[in-house]
Amino acid sequence: MNRANTQGYVTCVGNALETYADALDRRVVDLPQPLRGVSAFIREAARRVRASRMVSEARAAVGTAIREVLKVIALLRADEPTAARIQVRLGNRIEAALQSVENRLAKAGGL
Repeated sequence: MNRANTQGYVTCVGNALETYADALDRRVVDLPQPLRGVSAFIREAARRVRASRMVSEARAAVGTAIREVLKVIALLRADEPTAARIQVRLGNRIEAALQSVENRLAKAGGL
């Protein structure tokens, strides 16, 4: 990828992450308390991705967000085992979405 293509690509990815964070914010009352702050991690990743000069920098930004979401998932605890499973499932979906972005960035870096 040349510099112009890279910048256009990471801008697009950053915008998509921002849109995802917006969607999570719209549903924040539906999210378990520990997951309500993950949109901030995603927004920070979006900002860092858009500022990236190389795909590897964008991947690092998404990787940081993934690690933060995984920390939240690890902290999810509930007295009711069923509630804990639901919370972890929601967290896993968010992590999977971010992992999908990271995987696409990895493929783009090889172009």
